[in-house]
Order: sequence, then C-alpha cells, then structure tokens
Amino acid sequence: MQSLIILFTLLTLYCPSNGKNLIRDEYKFSDSLELNPSVPNIILPSLLIAGGYIVSKVKYLNSIDRHFQDVATRIGPTGLDRYLLGAPTLSVFVLKISGFEGKNSIRTASLALVGSMAIQTALVQSLKYSTQMMRPDSSARNSFPSMHTAFAFGGAEFLRMEYWDRMPWIAIGGYLAAGTVGVARISNSKHWLSDVISGAGIGILSTKISYSLVYHVKKRNDVKNKAISVVTPYGNTKSQGISVSIFF
Repeated sequence: MQSLIILFTLLTLYCPSNGKNLIRDEYKFSDSLELNPSVPNIILPSLLIAGGYIVSKVKYLNSIDRHFQDVATRIGPTGLDRYLLGAPTLSVFVLKISGFEGKNSIRTASLALVGSMAIQTALVQSLKYSTQMMRPDSSARNSFPSMHTAFAFGGAEFLRMEYWDRMPWIAIGGYLAAGTVGVARISNSKHWLSDVISGAGIGILSTKISYSLVYHVKKRNDVKNKAISVVTPYGNTKSQGISVSIFF
C-alpha cells in the first residue's frame, strides 16, 4: 500500500505541467498557513512523541503498555492495519481527481506528502535504531515507534490540511481510520501502546513541518521572481509624460 501511494505521488509530481515551475504551480495556500508551525500546532504531536517515549522507557510506567496489550489482544488478529493504512492519503487524491478542490492543487499536495513521508521515515528509523525496543511478539528489536501508525496519522493530517475547511467530516473519518490502524497494530501484537502513541505524533508533526517547508519554498520563489514596477511622472516646459522602471 505504501509503495503504491509513493509511486502514484511521484507520477503526479513528474507529469507535464505546461512549462510551469512545479514549486510555483497553482499554489492556493490559505492565509492561515504559516511559514513555520506555531507552538499550538506542534505541541500536541510533540507531547504524543514524548509521552510514548517516556512510557516505553520508565519502568513503573511499562505496566500501561502491558495492560493495554492484554486488553487489545482480546480483539484478536485483524487485517485492518493493512486495509486502512493508506485510506486517508488516497482519499485526498480521489477527492481531487473527482473534482472536489482542497486547499491546494494536487501537485502542491503531492509535494507536501513526499516531504512528510521523508521526515517520517528519518525520524522513525532513527528512533528504531537507537531504542532497540522488543516487539510484543518478540519478533524483532525495532518496535518503537510504529511506522504503520506514523504513516496512517501522517495521512490523516494530510487529509485534514486539505479538506478540513470544506469537508470536516472527511477529515474526522481520516483520523478514525488512522486510530483503527494503531489499535490493530497492538491487537496483532506488533506494537505496544507507547509505540503507537509516538508514531501518531511523528506522523502528524511530519505533515505539519512538510507543509510549512513547502510554503517557505513558495514564498522564497515568489520573492526571487518578483518584479517591481516604479512609475514616475515627469514634465517640463517642452514635454510631459511618465517613466516606467521595472526591477527584477
């Protein structure tokens, strides 16, 4: 599922654009999107990341992981983590192709998605390597954090960024799907609760950072390619007119 989404996104980015610069093509960012993520925007995902890490590392908090694991495994193995993994992300492209405009063009959204996935991968893999946490099923020491959950919640935030203003119920559905993926990872004994919590935070934070980086590139290109026109009137006893100067 992840490979399919990556392939589709890259095809979207590299398809012909009628000579337009990809970074500057059809930007429709709302005024509410800031150059840098504001503190209120990043505080929740940051707390999720930190909270999951603390639960996984502090011995007297490990009981939270074990208790939730016992409860979740009663659900039994499920394939929902595979079926719903890419649902929020694919929903964005289905809606855009179907004619339901989001906050940004499909290319701009694709660029933000690629950035989000790159940030997620870097954060998750570095933490997996450094923490060496054993999975609940003892299959490997790469449990913390959950890459599946990071991808699912990154996609849910991606969907929210594009369609919250127009279709909030769609955005809520994306987060419900991502939450189901997280629970399924625990019920399948692939992850602890702490892995899922931190994975969710990483996914959300990665998408927020990626959108801000894309916006930063857009603003920089706008300034770089901006032409300034200066119109100056002039006149004397023999002639009158205006002088137009254009600075690039």
